[in-house]
Amino acid sequence: MNLVRFLKKVDELADSCEKKHLAVFIHEMARLFEEEKREEFLERLARAASGAIKEYNVEDDKLAEEYGSVSEALKKIEEGELVLYEEYNDEYDDWYNSMAEEFLYTDSDGIQDILEAACSFVHKCVDQCMFADGADIGERLFALEIQLDSEYDMGVFTLEDLRYHQLLDADLSSAALDALYCIYHSCPIEKRPEEIYDLICNAGLKELGIESLMQHGDEELPEFDTFLDAWIRFLSDKTGAISNRLFQEALSLKDDFAFSVEAARSCAGTHPELYLKLLEPNSDASEETMLDLGVEALDLIDRASSVRGEVALMTADFAVRSGKPDIAEMCYVESFRSSLEPIHYLRALLNSRNAGETPRELDQIWEETPKATWSCSDLYAIEFLTRNFVKVLTAKRGMGMQTALGWSGSFMKQCFAIYNGRIRQRFGERRGG
Repeated sequence: MNLVRFLKKVDELADSCEKKHLAVFIHEMARLFEEEKREEFLERLARAASGAIKEYNVEDDKLAEEYGSVSEALKKIEEGELVLYEEYNDEYDDWYNSMAEEFLYTDSDGIQDILEAACSFVHKCVDQCMFADGADIGERLFALEIQLDSEYDMGVFTLEDLRYHQLLDADLSSAALDALYCIYHSCPIEKRPEEIYDLICNAGLKELGIESLMQHGDEELPEFDTFLDAWIRFLSDKTGAISNRLFQEALSLKDDFAFSVEAARSCAGTHPELYLKLLEPNSDASEETMLDLGVEALDLIDRASSVRGEVALMTADFAVRSGKPDIAEMCYVESFRSSLEPIHYLRALLNSRNAGETPRELDQIWEETPKATWSCSDLYAIEFLTRNFVKVLTAKRGMGMQTALGWSGSFMKQCFAIYNGRIRQRFGERRGG
């Protein structure tokens, strides 16, 4: 229970008490005070009896004064007036003492104390419902870049860098949730998604999300359903690992399969991973529905996406269980089209009932693929599977190595193993084994 709700409840109970009951309560509380606090209690009680204490108001608290000092200190860090000092560690040696830190950092300007005070301030803002001030300090805190004074020009540090180098003891997860809580309660709903998203990205904490924010306060977040819809719309055109995680979390909070399917269709270009989530076997949808959903995903997701390859394999499983081998075979081919790896080629080939058409389709996919950035291992493995034996045998990074050294970056070892297996198979056939 935060301070504001606590004091409101105290006031309500005090208004409902008779004078004699309040006197009994004051006497009982006074009995519990430690000896060193009794004089202070008597002074406060005397001031209250004389009417010297005015009615309590959160705005009259010292928090506003603390905001000014914390804000000014952060400004000095933001402008590079306060910095961390970096120097080379003479004891570091990348061969004999690689466990030592290469650089050492000194916080002569007291940056750690300032940042820990900022984290504490944001928490006080949550406690006393001073959300606007807490949001301002929280956003600046997690967007902060600390300048390094160094002859090596190593750039800047973030809060995570400070924690890694043991220059910050604050609980950043709690501080980030406090900041998000302040943003949620102080920011207009039309701007709230962007502000929350920016802080989550700046914080870089994997556990940070809307569900953890919902559990952070002591009451339900106001206007949450309206916010959740706005949040989903905001994330729909964002890309990257963080937005994918948050988007899937948002749809799970929505808890509506039909809604999630529509979202997957409209966001197949930005959030193809959603189809992987929808195709998980714990869904209540029928296998036929899931099969149709998977086939639809193959049409909508970019062919070059590795996610599409995973969707193809999941869809193939539904096709096999549904007794539709043609669709399963198509999915195996599509898995190779989107994830050009030897294992996908083999899977498609070995599960094909059409000994002529499937190899031709796989070979065509491979022929149309740019190969400049491929590793030798995968490149020549697929060349071997596509029966380009001359190319494998003559290519320098294939089997054409003419020197005794330098094999590690070529296809030599893998190819010897493949040819050896084939020779042993033929020898066994001749011997009748």
